[in-house]
Amino acid sequence: MMEARRRTLHSVILPAGILIVCGWLRPTIAQQKPATQAPKPATPPKTTAPPAPTPSPTAAQLDKQGEALLAQGKVVEAIALFKQAVTANPKDIHGYFDLGTAYSQNKQVPEAIRAYRQAIALNPNVPGFRVALGNALVDSHQYDAANAQFTRAVEMAPESLETRLALARAYQQEKDPLDERKALIEALGFAPDSPDVHDMLGDLDEQEDRHEEALAEYQAALRAAPNDMGALLGEANALTSLKRYAEAEALMRAQLARNPKDPNAHSGMAQVLDSEGKHAEAIAEYRTALQVTPQDPYVWGNLGWAQYQAGQYEDALASSRKALEIDPTLTYVRFNIGLILAAQGKWGDAEKAYGQALAGAGEADIRSAIKDVQSALAKQPQSDGLKQALSYLTLAERKVSALPEG
Repeated sequence: MMEARRRTLHSVILPAGILIVCGWLRPTIAQQKPATQAPKPATPPKTTAPPAPTPSPTAAQLDKQGEALLAQGKVVEAIALFKQAVTANPKDIHGYFDLGTAYSQNKQVPEAIRAYRQAIALNPNVPGFRVALGNALVDSHQYDAANAQFTRAVEMAPESLETRLALARAYQQEKDPLDERKALIEALGFAPDSPDVHDMLGDLDEQEDRHEEALAEYQAALRAAPNDMGALLGEANALTSLKRYAEAEALMRAQLARNPKDPNAHSGMAQVLDSEGKHAEAIAEYRTALQVTPQDPYVWGNLGWAQYQAGQYEDALASSRKALEIDPTLTYVRFNIGLILAAQGKWGDAEKAYGQALAGAGEADIRSAIKDVQSALAKQPQSDGLKQALSYLTLAERKVSALPEG
């Protein structure tokens, strides 16, 4: 900023002896102080007012954003927002529930359990919270704890189909078909037209070789929900078990005519063809299904079975191991690996595979595995590996089915 200019006075010479009488003596020029102009006050610099701080999003807003991300499949991003929400509001009940849901989808089961427990601690009277916690406990194989949650949910909402189905699914995972059937029949009393209940009853019947009853259940499910793909596949499977192959193929061809790229229909058709002994055609159908769903462990497992049936043992092992890589809980695939290795005469490796399978097997699983070994022995009666497999599994079945003493 420029300095204020000073005004300069010029010297004036007065004649000698002349006095200026004004009542006071005017000072000489030399005595005068130069007048100066007072400096102008500095103008303060113009400043822009700082913007008002953006308010932090509320827990409810964070929940809403997280739910939108979860709907888009962006699970990790959703988890981050739900964690922010419950940090912003430790009493955000729905934030904890949403966080548990996101963790479950991300296969972070222990974290999901903790989040659901927190939601229940904040509000213990919501049956849906207990169902969600129970499902997470099932995923972590804590069946007794899961059943306790489902039972409490049923007590709170006795007419809720969701809670009763959850209890039945827990018994299913626990390999407890008697209690599963009981829970499903009770559910049917509240929802006689439920396709889910009929589907699950059909699956139970099929496992117990009650193929006619299974077929009736699947058809009941389809009457209630004509587009229920699970029931349609179940019907085709029951027809196949009854050796009504033409009808089973017709069902799948009709579905493929409606949707030529439907991987479920291709997989269903493959199962029918494999049962007919058309293994090469079945393998082709499974591979078509995998082009659409390359990470479906069940299709990989079933492909491995078809390859085994076709005598392609190494391919069968590779496909089966791929299935377990995606989902290590598939007990039937572990039994299949044991069978393939036994058929190759590799009993040491087969025994290890069977041992792993038995860790998660129920009586029905073991009986099914025994039937597969018996079928293989009918084709290879001199196979020592298969004979050892039959003896090993028969002993395992006796141990599982033995009644406790007392």
